Amino acid sequence: MTDTERRLVEQYLRQPYIGEALRVVQRGKAGRLQHINVYHDADCSLLAGRGFCNCSPTVEARQEGEEC
Repeated sequence: MTDTERRLVEQYLRQPYIGEALRVVQRGKAGRLQHINVYHDADCSLLAGRGFCNCSPTVEARQEGEEC
């Protein structure tokens, strides 16, 4: 991995929703497929194509077969 790639990965992992997404996955049932939904704020830089996430998105999970 190049230094540039390593910096991008580190920056990605520092985004506000990554930690919460990991906690949601850990609370789920092991061995079952989970779908993670991340709902960003309307003015989030990620959605606007201006960079990484800068909001406090809602993170939800559902197990395979559950309705959205």
